Order: sequence, then structure tokens, then C-alpha cells
Amino acid sequence: MRAVVLCAGLGTRLSPLTDRLPKPLVPVANRAILDLILDRLGAVGIEDVGLNLHHMAPVIEAHVALRRNGRPRVHTVYEPEILDTGGGIAHFRAWGEQDGALLVHNADIVTDLDITSVIDSHQRTGAAATLALVDDPRFNAVGIDEAGRVLDIRGTATVAARLTLCGVYILSRCFLQRLEPHRKASVVPALREQIAREPGSVRAVRIPASTYWRDLGHMSAYLDLHRDILEGRGPCLPGVEIPPGGVMVAPDATLAPGARLSGCVAIGPRCAIGRDVCLSDCVVLAGTRLQDGFAAHRAVILDDLVIAA
Repeated sequence: MRAVVLCAGLGTRLSPLTDRLPKPLVPVANRAILDLILDRLGAVGIEDVGLNLHHMAPVIEAHVALRRNGRPRVHTVYEPEILDTGGGIAHFRAWGEQDGALLVHNADIVTDLDITSVIDSHQRTGAAATLALVDDPRFNAVGIDEAGRVLDIRGTATVAARLTLCGVYILSRCFLQRLEPHRKASVVPALREQIAREPGSVRAVRIPASTYWRDLGHMSAYLDLHRDILEGRGPCLPGVEIPPGGVMVAPDATLAPGARLSGCVAIGPRCAIGRDVCLSDCVVLAGTRLQDGFAAHRAVILDDLVIAA
């Protein structure tokens, strides 16, 4: 099985940070979200991953070209106009037609979801689509029955539970044929049509409550994610070693005498923190230089950009 990571969005919910950095490259514990996703996909045996690109596409292409291990292999497609989820997936429809199915992963979620269990469930049921679902009362809209069949999405059916699409799903060949290349469309209407035409053909995998999942929908969620990670309550992240004490400082970052870091703080590579700087519950992105006496609480900092949350 091959996979697609949807990367074309503007990342407006994390603006103004994403005016300078594409959302797939926003760091989590000093690693780009995209790298964490690619490493996890590679770990379950996925050898080829497609990325649909638009916003700051050359920056993402340059980043993936520097990945040292070369696995999984990354293939990119540029969208002059953002084509939404359905259009983004359709670039790689031929993969799913060849393999029988295609895994889709959003680029703005951090999770330790057992991807293998989702693949196994999909193969066992032979579903047209398998959706990994999480219980998040803010967004619960996918109705399922006791057997794990998806009955509706934002509908009015009588259901056993309503859950949230967590941003990981698998689409079979028969479903992918509904997605037209080069056409702007969300995947949700196609899922609704599939449910209506073939009831029971869209299945759910309910994520256990012990699984970590966070959607980076706004800056507050981004800082909360770092607090979870640095306090040891977050997911296990590939290639990341969490230091004790709630403070992570990249090996090549420098801290001047008198700098004080409290709460949960992540300092990125090549940062220079001046004398008597005071930071609490902050994320400082790569290459940032903070002048002597600078102070911030619960903020994301990139160069001269300070985003309080």
C-alpha cells in the first residue's frame, strides 16, 4: 500500500506563522510535522508517499530532498489552484487502482495512532473506505452503528455514536474512481454518496482513548501539544528524545548567562538566546535570535514574529 499526505493547504489557522513557514514544516519538538508523519508511515512498511503541494511548495520540496534515509520515497505534485482533499488525493488515484487501496494522512495532526491496525481492519472488511475516528465532542459528526459501519456524516440518522474523522483513512479502488483528477472537490461528499449507494461499505476504526491525537487547528493547540510532549504525556515521536524537566534545547542553540527558561520550552536549532532572556511555556523556532532582556509567556517565536496564545 502507498500513501498520500495532504500538504497543499495555506495553513490559515496557524497564521501568521504559516505566512513564513508552510504548515507541514512547522516543528514539533524540533522536528517538522511532515518528517514525523513520513517516518511513521515508513515504519509500517509504506515505501512511497505522495504529497500535493501549493503554499510554499519549493520550500517543502527542498526539505524532503534533504531527508537522509530516503525512505519512504516521496513524490510531489504541484497544484496551481488548491483542489481540496478529493482533488489532492486524485493526483495519486492510479496508485490505489494498482494496489487496491490508498492510505490518506492529513499534514496537520500529531498522533501515535496504530496505522497497522487501520490497514488490517480495512483489508479484513473489504470496505470501500475505512475511516479512523476519534471521540472529540467539539467536532463529532460521523455517525456509526454498533458494528462499526458509518451511517452518515453530519447527518440526522439514529446512530450508536458520533465521532470525529481524525485525518487518517484508507480508500479502496472502487471509491477512488469517484474522485476526478484536476477537479476541486472535498472527499466528504464522495463518502456520503458511497454511504447512500452502498450502505455498510464505509467502515470505522475507533481510536482507543489511550491513543494520543491532536489537530493543530490553532496556535493554542500547538503550544498545548508541546506541553503534553515535554511533560511526558504526549505521543512517542520518531527521532525525538524528550529531556527531563520540561525544557528542550537544540544541541547547536546557545543560551547566554542569565537566560531563564521555565514551564515547557522548546528552543530550535541555531537559536541564540541573549542575556537575561525570560521564557515560559514558549516555542522558539529555528534560527531565531532573542535580544538581551527579552521576555515572553506562552508564545511562539520566529525571528521578529511573536505570537501569543
